[in-house]
Amino acid sequence: MDTKTKIIKNSLELFAQKGYEGTSMSDIATAVGIRKASIYSHYKGKEEIFQAVFSSIVEEHSNFLNEFFETLNGLSAEKKLETIFRGYISYCKDNRNIDFWNRFYYFPPESLRTLIHDTTHETEAVMESEINTSIKEGMDKGYIKEGGVKEIGIAFYYMMIGFMLSLSFYEDKDMEKDLTACFNTFWDGIRNNPD
Repeated sequence: MDTKTKIIKNSLELFAQKGYEGTSMSDIATAVGIRKASIYSHYKGKEEIFQAVFSSIVEEHSNFLNEFFETLNGLSAEKKLETIFRGYISYCKDNRNIDFWNRFYYFPPESLRTLIHDTTHETEAVMESEINTSIKEGMDKGYIKEGGVKEIGIAFYYMMIGFMLSLSFYEDKDMEKDLTACFNTFWDGIRNNPD
């Protein structure tokens, strides 16, 4: 592993444990096993290191979404939405990168607030687009009640994000029951029930 990769890996752990303000360049140097001065040949300072850590997390997340969305081809609207819901929750569970992202989205360093929020909203837009496409397809085929695609998509998205934010309170056996209940209740509310 090269030095830049070690800096990113160790900085992620330090920022996650100690926060942005609580992590010093000396902490990073010690964790990597190099002199503090050596870090500056790779990064200008702590903010640039944080940006590199955050960029690596966003890139990994984007790669996951691209591959994950490919698996939805050919599924019914119900199966697409259920796969998105369950698959994304599974991806987020015990995922150090997602824990990091959540922490710094809600409690960002002031100088990085705009970067973190703007990047997060861009990522949300990708997820929401896929959700909305699935809902629209379901409406077009008569499986989902006619209505506001965007409004249904937002409800689905925030149900999923709310569940994701509570993952640390779950053991695997407890989670399955609630995953099923959440999705089934949502689906029952939007599915077309011809008389």
